Amino acid sequence: MRAQRLRNDQGFTLAELMMAMGIFVILMAIVSIVMLTGFSAIRGALNQSSDLSDAQNSAEWISRELRYMAVPEGLTSSVTEVTPTGITFYTYSGTGAKMDVPYKVRIYTVTAADGSKTVQSDVITPTKSDTGWTWPGSGTTRILMRTKAGTPAPLTFRMWTCDSLTGCLTVSRELTLPSTGVPTFNAGEIPQSVAFTVGNTSTPGQTVSQQVRLVNLT
Repeated sequence: MRAQRLRNDQGFTLAELMMAMGIFVILMAIVSIVMLTGFSAIRGALNQSSDLSDAQNSAEWISRELRYMAVPEGLTSSVTEVTPTGITFYTYSGTGAKMDVPYKVRIYTVTAADGSKTVQSDVITPTKSDTGWTWPGSGTTRILMRTKAGTPAPLTFRMWTCDSLTGCLTVSRELTLPSTGVPTFNAGEIPQSVAFTVGNTSTPGQTVSQQVRLVNLT
């Protein structure tokens, strides 16, 4: 009985300790992988939530500027340029320090050297003289959102027109937007609404699309 008790008090053998250490290392590796995967998923979800929030805030800003597009006194058009990825126009949206003046607004995408893209808006406050409105300088630039390199165009536009001679009761047609410059309007035709999509189109659910009726024109 004494000999048996002495053998039991000798503890673990070296082989048993090495086996236990090996099992512990394997378990720790599994736990580390699970934790890293969880952290990566959380980080991805936070990034997607941030991207969607940026797209929603950008859409609100763009929509407000577009809605009050107008033809300034002394001019004949509300739009100076529109392409599939940018637009320049006059608006009474009140986005600046002055009230009841036609701001000149440009909404567009800038591609950086590393391939990342930034959606921006420039707002130029006008001045008025005896000869009419002028828009000096480049205005105030606002960065609406950023996307990583390799993502598709984060901002796209479409435009519909109507016949002003009929009070714009019906939509006339969807304009084919040029790659640059001013679109071609038919006689009596004016912009009726503008649709846009903003956001990271490479990730489902990270974009916002709206169609804005131009209340000052129709």
